[in-house]
Amino acid sequence: MIVERTFTKSTNVRGNDVYLGIMRNATLSQGTGVTTVMELTKSKNESTQLYDKYVSDKLAAGFTPRSDWIAQFKASDTGNYTNIWIGQSGSQQFYVMYRYNPDVSSWELTTEAS
Repeated sequence: MIVERTFTKSTNVRGNDVYLGIMRNATLSQGTGVTTVMELTKSKNESTQLYDKYVSDKLAAGFTPRSDWIAQFKASDTGNYTNIWIGQSGSQQFYVMYRYNPDVSSWELTTEAS
């Protein structure tokens, strides 16, 4: 992945630091941008609740879970994510995952959407 739009930092309504950027697959010349949002949460419980809400909202919006992609992601997971969900609706894809990130000493919830 290459950075198409540099990450910017903001604070959301929950008071959490949020980093938003746009990435693109470097091997595809006309690759679609993927919006990546990383939220530093206050606890594992908050990350879990947000993760569950994202999954529930995407299922309600008609996204289909992609267990094959989830299995592939988990097999190659170098980020040691606590949980990962990937869904698809038509050409749209949505990833949500969370973990404790020792580099920033915080729980981190990440979403990726194309």
